[in-house]
Amino acid sequence: HIADVKVGAHPHEMALAGDGKTLYVSDNGMIWMTDPGDGENTISVVDIPSRRRIAQISLGMYRRPHGITVDPKTGHVLVTTEKPSALVEVDPVSRKVLRAIDVKGLAPHMVMLAPDSDWAFTSDVNSGALSVIHLSTGDVRPVPVGKGPQGQAFSPDRRTLYVTVAEDN
Repeated sequence: HIADVKVGAHPHEMALAGDGKTLYVSDNGMIWMTDPGDGENTISVVDIPSRRRIAQISLGMYRRPHGITVDPKTGHVLVTTEKPSALVEVDPVSRKVLRAIDVKGLAPHMVMLAPDSDWAFTSDVNSGALSVIHLSTGDVRPVPVGKGPQGQAFSPDRRTLYVTVAEDN
């Protein structure tokens, strides 16, 4: 144990910026996805060298942020939100929401970027789909994968995306 850093209520995921010194944390506000309530609507920005939160980015109407990643091309933060179900793109420099994309599914959980950062994939837990999102156009195509999709991982050659499907074991 090196240090504790206070962030928002019930953080769920985190992503490291390209500088290796900044960490973005999704402040979900709820312990479980099944818990009722609005939850939080922020991303905490943590400076690793000083071991302190240096900012909190408001997501406005987008609540219960969960999965989070950083686009290595732009440095923008991509975060899923459960209320409403969206993929939200944030500029961490201006600390502003740039856009939100309806994932056409329910309760997006985790988010993964394709190796070229042109595509994002969200695991939509409550609709049993993986949303395939073309980031430059905002086009979304849900692909059925089974009940309760959650984690994702690419194969070593980065050509196949695996999705864990909790309720189908």
